Amino acid sequence: MGKKISIDSSNLMNKVLELIEAYRLFPFDPKKYEIIIHPQSLIHAIVFFKNGQTRFLYHETDMRIPIANAIYENDFDAGKLIKTKKNILRNFENLKFKKVDKKRFPIVTLLEKFYNKKSGPIILNACNEVLVGKFIDGKISFKSIYIYLRAVLRHKDYKKYAIKSSPDIKDIYKIDKWARRRTLEIIEKKNI
Repeated sequence: MGKKISIDSSNLMNKVLELIEAYRLFPFDPKKYEIIIHPQSLIHAIVFFKNGQTRFLYHETDMRIPIANAIYENDFDAGKLIKTKKNILRNFENLKFKKVDKKRFPIVTLLEKFYNKKSGPIILNACNEVLVGKFIDGKISFKSIYIYLRAVLRHKDYKKYAIKSSPDIKDIYKIDKWARRRTLEIIEKKNI
């Protein structure tokens, strides 16, 4: 993983963005979505069906698997792509799942802001990119990523930019630019 994705993984921003994406693709009741921590990183999704069945997306922790599935439309041999462990199914008895500690990972508390705000994820993503860049450059602390992000989302103009339901490409760039500029202004002023 690169630096940005490692940081997004460490504060669960990657899961927040993935959950927003899942909600946009499958707009069920937001309460049906939940982020859970799975330390072994073998189960990548769990779906509970009305008929009582549960489906797991289970594979080794190798991003080449989902990428190849996307590129080759599930028509490839994973064994030729990576060295798979012979007895991967033995790991089932050791699977662990944990609820997210919202004090340790406060970014997950921001999710509710994005279900009803159509362009909110554009703002979230733009702010996060700026903040992670500033953290990598040593300009802000790791904990302040959440604090600055929350400050942008509380800004008086946030709702004005977050309400566009079907933004065109010009609007997307305008919203992204506003979010990046506002994030940098808040960091400069340390107005948190």
